[in-house]
Amino acid sequence: MDNEPGAVAATVVAMLREGRFDELAAWFAPELAAAVSAETVRTGWSSEAAKVGEVRAVGAAVLSPLGEGLTRAVVPVRGANGDIEVRLSVDADGLLHGLRITQPSDSAWVPPDYASPRRLTEHEVVLECGPLTVPGTVTLPRGARNAPAVVLLSSGASDRDVTIGPNKPFKDLAWGLASRGIAVLRFDKVTHVDTRLGSAPGFTMAEEYLPNALAAVRLLQERPEIDPARVFAASAAAARPPCAWPPRTPRSRES
Repeated sequence: MDNEPGAVAATVVAMLREGRFDELAAWFAPELAAAVSAETVRTGWSSEAAKVGEVRAVGAAVLSPLGEGLTRAVVPVRGANGDIEVRLSVDADGLLHGLRITQPSDSAWVPPDYASPRRLTEHEVVLECGPLTVPGTVTLPRGARNAPAVVLLSSGASDRDVTIGPNKPFKDLAWGLASRGIAVLRFDKVTHVDTRLGSAPGFTMAEEYLPNALAAVRLLQERPEIDPARVFAASAAAARPPCAWPPRTPRSRES
């Protein structure tokens, strides 16, 4: 077995296409094996593959470091009716610590009719939370002064836009609200940035939501364009973050 991440990623995609799910599950690191079964992978692959139809092409893996000896690999898969991505994290022994089959994150997005790009500006930020640090985006009304603001909280291991194919509902909301005078901060879920966390023993819902949510609120309150007394949080229907608040707020900085 070739433990090079690109080779592992290519083999994983081949196993998925050939239905070798039990063999693939043998490559799971213990933490992933405790959370994901061969049947889970079978269901996920069958669901996504059915949407795109017959596989026409498989691209080369795009690799990036994750830290702690892990490498992220993203493999584009082109089908007759659309594209999907196989995302995985691989260690030096070729074991999988994360595996997702999802819609491409770079699908074309069209702003909604209720958003006016001329009325807003966007800035990339970083929510400093130690090992739970994540990137995000602040969308501001152009020329804002003492504006109200909202932090968007998503459920699942989603990116800041909650991307599903060409749909980016949180970006729609951010642009629409900023067009009407309300600032918005959205950020990549920590379980999207580090796919290992979703199956990590002892990783709690509080850790999944609170550090990043508090850092986002603090960042908005510190911006001169924002009224610090009017910063709110809004969640998707399935995202119900816990209400307990720790005594200290994580620090934030703009990148």
